[in-house]
Amino acid sequence: MRCIGRCHFITLSARDYGHVIKEIERRQLNDQIAFFRSIPVFVKLSRTWLQNKMITYLKGNNLTVCRDQVLYKEGEKIERVYIIRQGEFEISK
Repeated sequence: MRCIGRCHFITLSARDYGHVIKEIERRQLNDQIAFFRSIPVFVKLSRTWLQNKMITYLKGNNLTVCRDQVLYKEGEKIERVYIIRQGEFEISK
């Protein structure tokens, strides 16, 4: 790495950086668990179950869609349940 102009840096040790990343991941996990516990079908599941089971399934299964994108059409076989975390959608025939 070579500075081309005047630069200002903040440095963290590898150990401290690891702590920061773990804290971010812990907060994200807590947010995911709180979200699921706000959904009536999941409300009776324990935090431990959600943490150990559900969150494992979620890794890599987040989906962002664009306006007017169709997820599936009536009559199509689907293999997922879509839980809307944020945004608006409509169901039409």
